[in-house]
Amino acid sequence: MREPTRVRIHYMDSVRALAMLLGVFFHAGLAYAADFQGLWFVGNMRASSRVMDAFVWFSHLFRITLFFLIAGFFAHFVIERRGVTGFLKNRATRIALPFLIF
Repeated sequence: MREPTRVRIHYMDSVRALAMLLGVFFHAGLAYAADFQGLWFVGNMRASSRVMDAFVWFSHLFRITLFFLIAGFFAHFVIERRGVTGFLKNRATRIALPFLIF
């Protein structure tokens, strides 16, 4: 019997790409955030801004939450397709094995 055709969910790929792009702006903004001047190696004290602080904190909280939401969304599909045991094997292969090797 043939496996059903998998449909790619393009809008979720777009959401993930936008979250990654927001991460680029987040890390660039750290250099200009006033609260991170002592922690960031390339900080610019003269150009620091509280507005940038607000952007950095908000985008970080929003972005990380969004990544967890997307991960849960796709984990549901993997569990539905392979079952809990298949899901755990998949996670062990994709996450635990590289972690142990490197």
